[in-house]
Amino acid sequence: MDISNLCKCIVPITQFNKGKASQNIARATNGESLLIIKNNAPVAVVLSLEEYSLLRSFSRMCKKHADTGSAINEEELKSLLKKLEALDKGDE
Repeated sequence: MDISNLCKCIVPITQFNKGKASQNIARATNGESLLIIKNNAPVAVVLSLEEYSLLRSFSRMCKKHADTGSAINEEELKSLLKKLEALDKGDE
């Protein structure tokens, strides 16, 4: 992501208080990640449900590996990486 795209993703929290919550959620639903700022500091990120689920899958896989000491399932990892790559291409 270049700096111009980053600037487009920054959303002041006041927009959510001024009736633009639906508009911003629609942006996230369409694959855009939003960085929410309050008092000029990042406070939250809004992601699509698909992206959130993907990140949670990575988290669960790593936790399972750490808890059991088992090897990470290479096919599962490749599948998750492929999905992540597809999401990233949508951000370009």
